[in-house]
Amino acid sequence: MRKIEKDLSNAPKSLEDKIKELIRNGDYQKINFKKNIQKSLRRVYKNKCAYCEERISYSQSKNIKEKKGHSIEHYRPKSKYYWLAYSWDNLLWCCEECNQNKDDEFEIENEKVEYSTDFDSKIHCSTEEYNRLERPKMIHPELENVMDKLIFDEKGKIYSSDNRVQYSIDCCKLDRDYLNTKRKKVFDDFIKKIHSAIADRKNKWLQDNIEKIVLDFKNDSENLNNEFIAFRVWVIEMLKNSYSYKIDFPTWEHYQYFITNVSKYSTLQTLLECETKEDVSEELIDEIKTKIISKEYDIMLSITHIWILFKIDIDICELLELIMNIYSCNEVIDELSKYRLNKIFSQELNCLSFKIKIKLISRKLIYHPVI
Repeated sequence: MRKIEKDLSNAPKSLEDKIKELIRNGDYQKINFKKNIQKSLRRVYKNKCAYCEERISYSQSKNIKEKKGHSIEHYRPKSKYYWLAYSWDNLLWCCEECNQNKDDEFEIENEKVEYSTDFDSKIHCSTEEYNRLERPKMIHPELENVMDKLIFDEKGKIYSSDNRVQYSIDCCKLDRDYLNTKRKKVFDDFIKKIHSAIADRKNKWLQDNIEKIVLDFKNDSENLNNEFIAFRVWVIEMLKNSYSYKIDFPTWEHYQYFITNVSKYSTLQTLLECETKEDVSEELIDEIKTKIISKEYDIMLSITHIWILFKIDIDICELLELIMNIYSCNEVIDELSKYRLNKIFSQELNCLSFKIKIKLISRKLIYHPVI
């Protein structure tokens, strides 16, 4: 979902007679759009869905995953706002699936507006004023830029901490498996190119090649004809943050957690300034221990501190054992496994107390030759 630029001062003239008919009848009958309306919207939206950003094709396949017909979507449902059925700023270009998922869903926080002759002269640019009056939950992609409120993961899943954006995601089911798979492929193809460059041992210009791969991906994210621009931009932003923090994580989910929380905790920020273990003071370690013991840091936050310490070659055995004593050992083990740290910390896990090692052995996280 990205912001769309549409010239509201240049509405197709063929809409005018339709609007007069609607107002005269006080209702809408069958909505019939002329081909020039469809063509105009297709051009404005680069033939991509206003909500999911998938390219709209015209396959006649009976397979719903392949059949991607178009629909002219009414931001405000025509069943509730009949006079806006041909309003230019109420018409969006949309895939059939998002259109059907959204249907007549349109929750508002204030009272619903009713038809008024005051809006006849600005019928093609009334949405902004209506939104101010009604405060709808649904995002209008022509009026709002919500790219910075969208969150993805490496599997292509989409969500948001913003209530209105999440409402829009839920209404259109933008997190449906089919879309997640297509977004994931964009990410996988990008990472595959980087891995191929790294794997080529004969590559004398590795750094240049990787920079070119990243630059090409960035250029693709700026080409509005491509699908899933919001997702591509998000990946680029994550890369920028990765370079700025100079720390890598075993999983994308762990990295996201870190990015979300790094600004909230001074100990994380201080750790990031430490380039070697000599830079890590005893006072900082004691502060981290204190916050773990007091449960000011939950399991995931504690593990994140341990991971950064591990990356700068600090012995983490004591801290690992500490959180396993403070929290349920199984909970800690589950978190380590979830973020693929169990294998990375295998040597450190073998150094823990006998009581904890028994639990690790039962979970097959470490090997004991006798048992």
